[in-house]
Amino acid sequence: MLELLVGMLIAMFSVMAMLSLFRTTSRVTAESRVGAQQDGQLAAALLAAEQLLSQAGYVNAAASGVLPQPRYPDDLRLLQRATPGGSAEPLLALPASGALTAASGAGQALLWRSRDASGVYHYDGVYAPASGGLWRLQGNSMDWAGWSVAAPLLQPPTPTPAAAADTGVVRLSLLPVAGGCQPYGLVSQASGGRYLLRLAVAGHAGQQTVNSSICLMNFS
Repeated sequence: MLELLVGMLIAMFSVMAMLSLFRTTSRVTAESRVGAQQDGQLAAALLAAEQLLSQAGYVNAAASGVLPQPRYPDDLRLLQRATPGGSAEPLLALPASGALTAASGAGQALLWRSRDASGVYHYDGVYAPASGGLWRLQGNSMDWAGWSVAAPLLQPPTPTPAAAADTGVVRLSLLPVAGGCQPYGLVSQASGGRYLLRLAVAGHAGQQTVNSSICLMNFS
């Protein structure tokens, strides 16, 4: 009888250990799956933002027969502490060196305008709220009033115990490039874009920051 009781006790501890291991493995697997999904959405959002920003500042010469040079901040503007339907603080002066970076921990927005063949201006932008995610914006002037959120490029992340506090938070920086920049894969030209936009996003996997640099070719 004593041997039977000892055997049952050992078996019970073995089952408890196996259940604990199964629970831990299931939790880690679930968090890894969520993290992989979020990082995949992050990569897709950066690609969509790059495609959208490649059109920023485009001016069709047929509108007037001449090709004006889009400039900052008339045709391109970085904002901080921005809230859709509320106020925003425009960053109007570009630094002599280094990047123009919107304040962290506040809503950030980049606005630009383009002109079609009929001479009509179109206003687009991207918005990075402090809570995370990235949204496409639409407006009717370069002033913040009247701008609204049009569509999500990156949804705010789902919080998990393994994720960092700033996972999915996008930070915007605008860097003047004296020698000009070229989009990835484009054969070098005599002149390139004047501004380089950097998107920095805190990823889930390894809690690393993913950086994307986008050359704004139409601002030369």
